[in-house]
Amino acid sequence: MALAKSEAVVLKSQKYGETTKILTLYTLAFGKIQVIAKGARSTKGKFWGSLETLNYVSIVFYRKENRDLQFLSQADIIKPFLRIRNELGRMSLAMIACEWINRGEQGESNNPQLFKLLVETLSGLNDVDSGLKNVLRSFQLHFLELHGFKPQLEQCAGCRSEAVGDFVYFHYEDGSYHCDKCGNGEAVKISSTVFQVMRWLSEVRPHQTGNTQVAASTGNEIDELISKYAHYHIESLGALKVPGVLAQIAEHLRQ
Repeated sequence: MALAKSEAVVLKSQKYGETTKILTLYTLAFGKIQVIAKGARSTKGKFWGSLETLNYVSIVFYRKENRDLQFLSQADIIKPFLRIRNELGRMSLAMIACEWINRGEQGESNNPQLFKLLVETLSGLNDVDSGLKNVLRSFQLHFLELHGFKPQLEQCAGCRSEAVGDFVYFHYEDGSYHCDKCGNGEAVKISSTVFQVMRWLSEVRPHQTGNTQVAASTGNEIDELISKYAHYHIESLGALKVPGVLAQIAEHLRQ
C-alpha cells in the first residue's frame, strides 16, 4: 500500500457511522474510485468542508490495487463551484453530468480527457449566466464521443454533403444521418434547426456554449434525442435518479 495523489471531483457522498463519509470520486490519475474519509462529517475534522459533492479537489490517499475502498489521507479544495451549490437549477444539471460519469465509468480506468471534460462542464455551469442546458448537452455529446459513440453529424451518410435541407433523418444505431434527399422512413426525422444546434454543440467545448439561447421546443427535442441515443448505446446510464429527486425538492419548496 502506497500514498497516491490526484486531482478529483466528488461525484457522490454518503454517511458512514457518526463522523465518516464514503465518497465516490472521479480522479485524473485513476478514474473512478471510492474512498473512506474518517472524521469527514466532524466540524473539527481535517476534511471539514472539502468533501462536499461537486467539489474539485486535490487528494492524497492510501492506494492498494484490487481493493474496492481506499483510505483518504488529505483533501484540499481547488474550486468549490459555489454558484452551482447555491442555485438549484445549476445543481441539477451538474448532478446529471456527475451521474453520467458515475454510471458510465466502471472501475479504475483513468481517462484524462473525460476528467478535463467534467471540470470544464462544472466550470461552465458555475460561471455562465444563461444557456446552462447547452453546457450539459455539449458535455453529453462529448461524453459519447469519448466512449466511441460520437454522432456522425458532419455530412450525410448517403451523398456526403454537409448541406442540410428542411430536415434530416437521424439513425440511433450508428449516429449517422441522411439528408432529406437521401433519407427514408426507418430513421428519426428531425428539423434542420434541431440538427444544426446538435452539430454546433458537438463541435464546441461545454464551457463555450453558455450565454447562447435556444428555443425551449428545440432544446427539449435535442434532450430527447441525446437521451435515447445514449441509452441505446450505454445501458448502464439507465433511468437517471437526479431529475426526479430534484423535481421533488422543487415541489417541496413551492409548498
